[in-house]
Amino acid sequence: MVRKTPSHTSPMSPAAPPRFPILAWVVGLLLVGLMSTLFALSLADVREASAQARHRFAAPNFEASATHAAAVPDFALTDRFGQEVLLSRFASLDYLLVHIWTPDCDTCLAELPALAELDHQLSQEGRAALLTIAVADNWERVAPALSQGADLRVFLDPEDRVAKGIFGAQQYPEMFVLDKQRRIRARFDGSRPWNTASVRQFLAQCAQN
Repeated sequence: MVRKTPSHTSPMSPAAPPRFPILAWVVGLLLVGLMSTLFALSLADVREASAQARHRFAAPNFEASATHAAAVPDFALTDRFGQEVLLSRFASLDYLLVHIWTPDCDTCLAELPALAELDHQLSQEGRAALLTIAVADNWERVAPALSQGADLRVFLDPEDRVAKGIFGAQQYPEMFVLDKQRRIRARFDGSRPWNTASVRQFLAQCAQN
């Protein structure tokens, strides 16, 4: 009698999962984490820069609540060449900067070169204009200061009719930002580094808010 030797067949072991999908999953997870970290860092930088800009330009001399529902009424002032110019002449521009100063103010005189550079940059961009209003009795008082801002568009307001009557200026220098509808969107008291790109961007943002 022939005995049948039982076959020693071991149960089939499950195949080991391929390593590539796991590796790809791990790499993908690491990349997502890295991108999230970089995005968070960049967002923090943007927020910090915005906070610094607000701190630099807003407090304490920036009147954020300076928005007026009504448009500034049209007015006419005379420039240094004797030409009368209306505010409505600049109606096609996106926004206007109205800077009010007096030749008796040392701070006003010191920032005229920076204002001249700002005016030059705005003229090249073609979206805005800077109007400087000198509060003085006559051009003889203003003339010595014009050498510091030779290219500025300067208008004379001898009776404070525009400076105080329309804009309510209280101390000099003051800068007003008017949007396309000629509403006052912001007011700055005191001097600023007007000739920097960051300030130009900030002023444009004020006009859009």
